[in-house]
Amino acid sequence: MFDIGAWKTADPGLMLEKIRGETHRLPVELWIIDSEIAPVDLYVYLYARFGPPNGFQMKLKSPTSDNLVHWHWSLQYLDRIIEFSGFTMFAQMAVEGSSEPTTDDVAQLVNNIKADFRNYGDDISQVRKGLERWSVFINPYCRMSRVVTRFCERLEELNVGGVILPANPKSPEDMESFGSRFKACADVYSEALGICTSLRMLAPVVAESFINLVIFLLVHPSSRVDQRLYDNIFRQDIDVRVRALHLNCIGFKKPVDASDRRFKDFQSLMQQRNDFLHGNINPAKLAFGEVFFDGTIPLPKRYEDMAELALVNSLKHVEPETALRDLAVVEGLIELVFDSLEDKAAKAVQMFMDTLDPGWNEEKKRPGVLFPRNQSTVVFSTKDSGSTASERSDQRPSA
Repeated sequence: MFDIGAWKTADPGLMLEKIRGETHRLPVELWIIDSEIAPVDLYVYLYARFGPPNGFQMKLKSPTSDNLVHWHWSLQYLDRIIEFSGFTMFAQMAVEGSSEPTTDDVAQLVNNIKADFRNYGDDISQVRKGLERWSVFINPYCRMSRVVTRFCERLEELNVGGVILPANPKSPEDMESFGSRFKACADVYSEALGICTSLRMLAPVVAESFINLVIFLLVHPSSRVDQRLYDNIFRQDIDVRVRALHLNCIGFKKPVDASDRRFKDFQSLMQQRNDFLHGNINPAKLAFGEVFFDGTIPLPKRYEDMAELALVNSLKHVEPETALRDLAVVEGLIELVFDSLEDKAAKAVQMFMDTLDPGWNEEKKRPGVLFPRNQSTVVFSTKDSGSTASERSDQRPSA
């Protein structure tokens, strides 16, 4: 088993004899390799030595990244079969006639494999050169969208509108229970204040990250390769970026309609952004009531309960309905942009919107969805003036 120099590609005739029972087949033990060697190093070594994966699982593999088994070699040691398979989280060897491996056994095997690299150095280098190199990065829009979704779920759970505020105590008995009832309401309002304020601050960020995502995916190839032109697009005011999407990007069948109500609502939302981000104080915008004074005597327009004064007023301008309205504006902008996209470009943008960990191929200047989500993958290419969607052969188990 450890004499890896004696490994060879499995003889199909021998495998068939074992399947038919014509040749005795020994029990099989599983060897798991999960951290001792880089998966790419193991793959290029096996490929350099034994050629393309030849195992039966390759016949079942779909031409996408949504596969349980990434690669599979059927190898042979003496008259014993070794099924060597690659999964996302580990590599697995099903070894005929092996005893149950210990940690030291696996370590020794891996060390033997690594030591054998030098015998196939040139071939390994050639195989490695043929691999595409992708950088996996975080999609800001998807991350923000997930945060917003969780905030909305929690806000619904709090059900601020259904909270019954305690009235001012009018008797000693009321006073005894008022404190606990007030605190229970205060806990809900305090959490809602944090969530609603965050949602109103995040809504413009989500909108801008969406527009930037569209530009990143669909920007015209001539602008992508010119760093100054590319950077200049993102330095433009956000409303100008939206108006110029059809000029700077491929995949648009028409300009985004700046006269549409959804665009005007978006402009209003973005104008509010600086007030939130910079903590601007403007009484004209932040006012929510009036009170009169005769010298030092306050004269409100109406009496308010303590709970209303302390809790309800704390949510002024960040009420749940106001925060959700801001998010509806963002959804309106997204719909408006999709109305202007060609079908193929819209599909690519939607795929990236739902992908937290897309990839970037620096050599080809190409973004891609590398791993399956909802059992599908797509890569968007901007190598010419048209837009194309192609499937990748990367693999990841569905479990």
